[in-house]
Amino acid sequence: THHVILFYNYVSPGFSTEDVAFACEEQNRQCTSLSLTGRILLGREGINGTLSSPSRETLFQYCSWMQNHSRFSLNEDDFKWSIANVSPFPDFTVKRVREIVSTNGIIAAPKSGEGGVHLSPEKFHDMLLEEKTSAGKETVLVDVRNNKEFMVGHFKGALDPGLVQNSQLPSYLEENAEKWKDKRVMMYCTGGIRCEKASKYLKELGVPDVYQLQGGIHKYLEKFPDGGQWLGKNFVFDRRLYQTSANMPPERLTIGKCYHCEKLFDEVDGSSICTLCLKWVLVCHSCRPVLHFQYHCSTHRHLQSCYFTRLDGFSGLELTNQLNQLVNLYSELAGEKGSDTTRKNRNKRKTLNKQIARIRNELTKRRNEGVSDSEAVGTHLNWCRTCRKTSCDGNCWGFWAASKNTDDIVDSKGYQKSMESGMEKAEKAAIADRMAEMKL
Repeated sequence: THHVILFYNYVSPGFSTEDVAFACEEQNRQCTSLSLTGRILLGREGINGTLSSPSRETLFQYCSWMQNHSRFSLNEDDFKWSIANVSPFPDFTVKRVREIVSTNGIIAAPKSGEGGVHLSPEKFHDMLLEEKTSAGKETVLVDVRNNKEFMVGHFKGALDPGLVQNSQLPSYLEENAEKWKDKRVMMYCTGGIRCEKASKYLKELGVPDVYQLQGGIHKYLEKFPDGGQWLGKNFVFDRRLYQTSANMPPERLTIGKCYHCEKLFDEVDGSSICTLCLKWVLVCHSCRPVLHFQYHCSTHRHLQSCYFTRLDGFSGLELTNQLNQLVNLYSELAGEKGSDTTRKNRNKRKTLNKQIARIRNELTKRRNEGVSDSEAVGTHLNWCRTCRKTSCDGNCWGFWAASKNTDDIVDSKGYQKSMESGMEKAEKAAIADRMAEMKL
């Protein structure tokens, strides 16, 4: 058994560059001396951390040290505790970042009183049960986490912003602020840190009635072991993947569905990712070979019959059919030359054009080799989308991977380039690069 703590603290005034460097060294020294594993993000805004140890007493030592720290303002209730049956992290890392919750610099760190009203789990629960406020306002419940988290668990009636990365949250709030100005907006996230920025920004956009769940889903499930208004599982960014409520009825534990057969399924692993953008998808084990071990997220579902990263296992006739579909899609996106629509679709057309060229080259190669169009070359293999090896089950990246070298590697401004753990590495290295190029 391993014990896990989740915590954060926005500091005011913010750290100087020298403060951040010192804090990184200090945290590394303290956590290493206690043999803790996990990750800590440190920046001028403050600290965001998840740590683990087989010893609860050892984690208490760390919490006590932090509560007495001269620059952080943490009390006992600011640490969210949970249990893991496996070691949640392969190692310990401290990472220097520009923001402890990424918004691409759009949302500044909140100061005391700038965000929404903090609600205890009990008060949040009571407000969820109210159809309208005493003044007749309707309630909007917003999940400010990413889509992969929403897929496996959320509060009843919550809106899914469909985010791939946290940095997309400001745009979502900007798009919806106007229609929420006369409503009561309630929001929640895993532990509360994302709501701090989200609620602050929403108020800056002119939405006055904003509330957030203090302590996040973690604290809510502590207070309501039967799940209360929660459905499914709480996604966590370590090897556990999920946090479940102790006494939740079994029929409410699984709410995710395989996108192909639509049967209840909520298991995610390193190989169940979109073949285009590497976003996680829910696809059951029975459907994986049916889908040729190449999957498509909701954003790219319209390409599931014509866009495949690996062309092995397809016949020439099948490739020709894919080619024709892609050419038609490209023509639809081309539009009138010089129009706004054409300019907006430039990246989409570029991606389609690359795939069209790949298929044409593959067909030419096969015909030069005398392969019949009705004949498939090779077979559809279960392969790792990250390392591209058929011998890998997708667990070569993120928090599944073995311990990494934790030597500091920094860029020209002193921000760490490596030492990324968990989903951060996949999101910022793989998803971000592909999405920036395609945006299909």
